[in-house]
Amino acid sequence: MPQDSVPSDGDVAFSVEGVTNPDGGMMTKVNTEVALLDNTRPVSIKTRSVCQRQIIMTFDEPLNFRENANEVTAAKNFKVKIGSSTITILKAAVVNGKRTVTLDLGSDLPDAGDITIKVVADANGNINIIDASQNKNPLNDDMTYTIDR
Repeated sequence: MPQDSVPSDGDVAFSVEGVTNPDGGMMTKVNTEVALLDNTRPVSIKTRSVCQRQIIMTFDEPLNFRENANEVTAAKNFKVKIGSSTITILKAAVVNGKRTVTLDLGSDLPDAGDITIKVVADANGNINIIDASQNKNPLNDDMTYTIDR
């Protein structure tokens, strides 16, 4: 299944019909259910600054840290930019099973200017925050988010 095509675990109706062999014989129609696992990466549905040094991102599904990851390693998966300037992220906190990531910043956000957040792989190619599904889908690194003030 293509990534991001199955939004939740569950059984899906599946039918096969009209399949023929080279001699012209036709297969009997088959109707069944197939168990599919969530393969959709979490995306932020709301991103807002709550004070000068903190941003909260709310995602569309519950989150956890990847095995052996923590607030510091997860911080490397985010780039906060104001124009062309980058703000250092000290920690990216996740409460297991909750839908939020709290970013603690190393400097104050300016009072003006567009602020964007990009999810990026770390130096080892890892996204250290995953969803709570069996497939442990990482955050969607195809997205850029704008901060609501």
